[in-house]
Amino acid sequence: MMNTTNTLPDIGGIATYTHELASLFSQWGHRVAVITYPLRNCQSLVRSDYSRLPYAVVRFDSYDFSSLRPPRRIDHECTHLSRVVVTSIRKTIFYCRAYSRIGRMVRDTYRYVQACLATNVCKGQDTTLLWALTWSPEGVAAFLTARLLKIPYTLTAHGMELLISPAGPTGNLYRTILKGSSKIFAVSHHTASLIRSANIPTNNVWVIHNGVNLERFNSTPAVEKYKRALTETYGLRGKKILLTIGRLVARKGHEKMLRALVAVRHAHPNIMYLIVGQGPLEDRLKALVRELHLDDVVLFVGTATEQEKTALLQLCDVFIMVNRDIPHEGKLDTEGLGIAFLEAGACGKPVIGGKAGGVPEVIVHGRTGLLVDPEDVKDIISAVLELLDDPQRAQAMGRRAKERVVEEFQWSKLGEAYLEALNRLSSKKPHV
Repeated sequence: MMNTTNTLPDIGGIATYTHELASLFSQWGHRVAVITYPLRNCQSLVRSDYSRLPYAVVRFDSYDFSSLRPPRRIDHECTHLSRVVVTSIRKTIFYCRAYSRIGRMVRDTYRYVQACLATNVCKGQDTTLLWALTWSPEGVAAFLTARLLKIPYTLTAHGMELLISPAGPTGNLYRTILKGSSKIFAVSHHTASLIRSANIPTNNVWVIHNGVNLERFNSTPAVEKYKRALTETYGLRGKKILLTIGRLVARKGHEKMLRALVAVRHAHPNIMYLIVGQGPLEDRLKALVRELHLDDVVLFVGTATEQEKTALLQLCDVFIMVNRDIPHEGKLDTEGLGIAFLEAGACGKPVIGGKAGGVPEVIVHGRTGLLVDPEDVKDIISAVLELLDDPQRAQAMGRRAKERVVEEFQWSKLGEAYLEALNRLSSKKPHV
């Protein structure tokens, strides 16, 4: 059983990760149930898609954390004392709501797993395994449920969710949950290093990279239709297209890319930069575009469906995301691996990424793409021009990127590594 607050139809690496592995294990004959949140009203259009999933989906309101948001920083003018008091009240309310929701999540997870164990399907026939897709809040529910029912649990470490202050109760809870896990799956060596820095036993950590389902990036009539529509809608015919797909947050490096685009535009007036995704920095980035007079060469596409994303990746000349590590209040905001680079590679596109986080494990510098100093605008400019000025070299990098994805990053191959690790927990067939 996989418990997660991030699954389809959510967009992002963790949702894709959950779906691909659950699908694979189900196809290989294992009973898989994904415990998650109910579909929200805005997601009603995709309800029909769920009838075709090869695994069971169990939904509880307690898994829906969409309405919980950390308190915002107080920016308006007020006295220091007022700011401290208001911030303290807001934090108290937030944590009370969060802990109450986690408590209900533990209750629902426990009751569901207990019911499974009581059925003939599980009893005496299989090993029931609880798999938390992040350490919190899912890991908290898995830890307590596993302890009460005496079953093993594993968890996956993706990257930035690991970056918590080592001191205080949260740090202690983090170490307790990770140390109690029968196995920890890290999506990159970078992520594994973050785990080890918390003094977690290294023999408990398995590094298995994220993967790609190549079939999702094939050219289909629907994808070709989207490509034609996107070309006409955004006036992309005859343009050199740069593309970034990701949440609009600081670590993705959109701001540095926009500043680099000023010089790139002078060298290639027919450039077009497409930004796909939403996030807290959207207004700030749009203001920067106006400030730099880039309105005619930058397009904010917003969110995209999987088919639209495939169409955009096939249309672009270069995929770029100058990710960076950002220290903040004793933490480090970082990119665990960068699945978007693998998806671009699956479409045969050259990529440019930052020398930070787990991205250097995905990009082979000079062969499948280029790595840059994400804080150096001149380095970003140089890399972009290097690929735009030499299309043949860029296309060769794209071909090698696809070859590497086929050889090393297919979910079908990576799933076998996960299964091997899970089978080591028991000689019986796991009921995930």
